[in-house]
Amino acid sequence: MYEHQTTVRVRYAETDPMNVVYYGNYARLYEIARVETLRSLAVSYKSLEDNGVALPVAENYTKFLAPGFYDDELTIICHVDSLPTRKIVFTYQIKNEAGLLIN
Repeated sequence: MYEHQTTVRVRYAETDPMNVVYYGNYARLYEIARVETLRSLAVSYKSLEDNGVALPVAENYTKFLAPGFYDDELTIICHVDSLPTRKIVFTYQIKNEAGLLIN
């Protein structure tokens, strides 16, 4: 198994009127973590695409445990649980600054 952590600060534009991270933005956070995880392995999305490899998202499941808020620094932990064959399965955990698992 491989694990990589990426931190992202929540911007105002990513929140709803209650300053809570809008649920639709979590897929973008997963993408940031996925790209940075591959980059940490010396692989870029651009190089994959340039070589005819596409990584479409086939499934996305999200469970919201606690809210993320405006200006929080979130840590996105991306896991690759097995060596890829025809597909790569990424799993994610998002924690707030206090270390609380929020997603």
